[in-house]
Amino acid sequence: MENRSIEFGSDVTREDGCVSNVRTTTTIGSLVELAKPGLSSLVVFTTIAGYAVAGGLYQPLARTLLLIVGTAFSAAGANAMNQAVEFPFDALMMRTRLRPVACGVMTQKQALIAAITMLSLGVVMLGISINSLTAFLSLLTAVLYICVYTPLKQVTPFATISGAITGAIPPMMGVAAATGYLTLTAWILFAILFVWQIPHFIALSFIYREDYENAGFKTLMQTDTTGIFPAGVSLIHTLALIPLSLSLSLAGSASVTFAIAAVVFGIVHLTAAVVFFNKRVYKNARILFFAGVTYLTLLLCALIVDSL
Repeated sequence: MENRSIEFGSDVTREDGCVSNVRTTTTIGSLVELAKPGLSSLVVFTTIAGYAVAGGLYQPLARTLLLIVGTAFSAAGANAMNQAVEFPFDALMMRTRLRPVACGVMTQKQALIAAITMLSLGVVMLGISINSLTAFLSLLTAVLYICVYTPLKQVTPFATISGAITGAIPPMMGVAAATGYLTLTAWILFAILFVWQIPHFIALSFIYREDYENAGFKTLMQTDTTGIFPAGVSLIHTLALIPLSLSLSLAGSASVTFAIAAVVFGIVHLTAAVVFFNKRVYKNARILFFAGVTYLTLLLCALIVDSL
């Protein structure tokens, strides 16, 4: 792959003649950004949470590390593929216009090669070092993300559902890695992650609604300009997270202590959703977004600690 030396903050003219400010300075930097490290880290984190609650942390450390590395590569590959496919739309949005392919630092062909390499490496690593079910779930996540969720964003606001399914699979990978099959706990974790993503996406689509409109992405904010319906959907799903998290304890996968913590976290998250529902403004959407991220982080951390 060609190594382009571009200084931080310099301007690059894309093939379409537009000029973009570049954040990355090396091929390695571009590859890191292509992998969306924040999103890839979330995939790894949720996978490890499933692994932990299924007793995986008591398995050899080397196996756990291989699970982390394999998951990270497969997630990075899927994210890179998304950018390789979606770069014309990324270039239209302020929040994504500086991504490597969108700003012209990396070609689509280079991004595709990097994506296929990372995804293949991750899936093969999981298949060899963990088990075939974990590898299959990893590949399924990538296929749904690239082939279903990505194109549907241009077609219907209900693409969010396919996106939520994609994001809910990683904890199932963790359970599969620890046990070799999908337990009731795996499906409960799937439900929690699925439901959590709905208010998360809605808050994000409110914050960046102009960006999404410029790129032609369909969101619930476009179907209801008042924001009442999407805010109500967000509130209902946030409320549903409380009994869903409690079901882990009822299923015997977590302790009473975790249940208490889950209720406290859930109430705080729900409060943010109520505030957003009552007053649908940018500030409250950001509060809901960060409350959701904090909620999931604390919930999964509590689950991991509870499993030790």
